[in-house]
Amino acid sequence: MATKKKKGNNDEEIRKEIDAKVTYPIGLLFQVSTLAGTLSFLMFSISGAYDVATAVFRSFVVFSVFAIAGGILMVVAVSILHDITMRNLKEEQQRLEEEHLLQIERQEEELRLLQAQLAAASIPNDEKIEQLRQVASAITGTPLQPEQSETQNEQSQQTA
Repeated sequence: MATKKKKGNNDEEIRKEIDAKVTYPIGLLFQVSTLAGTLSFLMFSISGAYDVATAVFRSFVVFSVFAIAGGILMVVAVSILHDITMRNLKEEQQRLEEEHLLQIERQEEELRLLQAQLAAASIPNDEKIEQLRQVASAITGTPLQPEQSETQNEQSQQTA
């Protein structure tokens, strides 16, 4: 149960982090635009060249220009960062795939070598078989037939 709660908290923390990454730039853009609009309103109203309605309208235009320009800059910046990140991820994925293919090739080569060694070890030469028969017949004093040696090998393998 504790791990589920921890996982839930971790998911919640990740979600909060993503929300913060999304809302921070938008909030900052809104605050900067509001500051620009407010300062422009103060400049227009203090200068006395415009009446209040015109000063409010012009400060709204300044606010809108800052908001739109900032939004466009953020979209461009995010697009560039996204392209760079995707390029890096593709390079990393390609490198990992190449390493994986090399590892598979090495494992296949090792498997071929082991199979060759196993095949060489499991199929003895006819000369070795004949020498073993002669040694066995010298020990027992009776000549061994091929069927007898195979059955004896099977029996010895079963007892081992």
